[in-house]
Amino acid sequence: MRVLVVGAGMLGAAVSSALSVRGHEVTVLDAGRPAGGTSSTTFAWVNANNKRPMHYQQLNADAMREHVRLGGVPRGWLVPTGHLEFATNDAHRQRLTHRVETLRDSGYRAEFVTPARAAELEPDVQVGGDPLVAWFPDEGHCFPERYVAAMTAAPGITIETGRRVTAVEGDGTVRLVDGSTRTADHVVACVGRDTAALLSEVRMTEPAPGNAAVGFLATTGPVSARLSRVVTSEGINLRPAHRGSVLVQTLDQDGFAVPGEPVPEHVRETMRRRAAERLGVSAVLENAVLGVRSLPSDGLPVAGYVGPRTYALAGHSGVTLAPLLGELAAREICGERQNRLEPYRPGRFTESSGALEPPRRPGEQ
Repeated sequence: MRVLVVGAGMLGAAVSSALSVRGHEVTVLDAGRPAGGTSSTTFAWVNANNKRPMHYQQLNADAMREHVRLGGVPRGWLVPTGHLEFATNDAHRQRLTHRVETLRDSGYRAEFVTPARAAELEPDVQVGGDPLVAWFPDEGHCFPERYVAAMTAAPGITIETGRRVTAVEGDGTVRLVDGSTRTADHVVACVGRDTAALLSEVRMTEPAPGNAAVGFLATTGPVSARLSRVVTSEGINLRPAHRGSVLVQTLDQDGFAVPGEPVPEHVRETMRRRAAERLGVSAVLENAVLGVRSLPSDGLPVAGYVGPRTYALAGHSGVTLAPLLGELAAREICGERQNRLEPYRPGRFTESSGALEPPRRPGEQ
């Protein structure tokens, strides 16, 4: 079987790999470079921490295990060093207590630790007062570009860059910006934030000033402080990046995000100052971007056919979900219907789908 996969991000790479190991011929078309779209502006936190409803939480938990099963640690994309969350006010303490108890009841590993234990895990993280600290040992973070490279290195996969697709037909045909067409036995659309533009059946949250689809992300230069894992807290989320640098997220500042506009200087300064305070060292931001989330209008992923030979995959939790969604989608394309994907079918959307609340608090993404 010949398959065209549109999009070389996390989801596109996942389904390409799962199809290629089954012996199918896969061609991946991408407008830019692999992992250069939505996958390039993500906090890349691998977790099933604050996911609702429960079937969605379980999907993410199973996907975390799939990262491990595929060899994410020895292959270099997965860093499963856990996640610490610090709550320093009463409202956050209450939310965090309820979340930890709910997760533990579901079998997810979550516990409270003392500030002293948290200091052993992250000795350079500075949190004042007497915080309530939660520890999620199975969580981690991911390097999307390494994941995409590993998945698309499989035999039988060809990647074509600079191939912008302008239309996807349900009959296995795609149209490119140069006017040419390509056909295959199946097409899998994995185009992230551009999904609704190509597939009218799918409703996405369109980027707008301060809404749930947009958010800031910054990278510091190398810092002298040690940071080994995802750390979330009121006002700032941190995780290790490359070569001693740190990835910074300040969800409460995302209300200033305007699509197409640069990151405001006051937001950059807030991100830099909070990172320096949390790590107890000076910090310089080397890069700050406005990312656009791949966010279906109801917050849940999309997986299913939109035509007899065209399959859609999209979702905000793509970094976590990619290995599992890619495997389940490949099974369906090969004729094995997957019942656990029923809540995520493209046909579920209606005109009355409401707007999502933007993530603004610790534990949200």
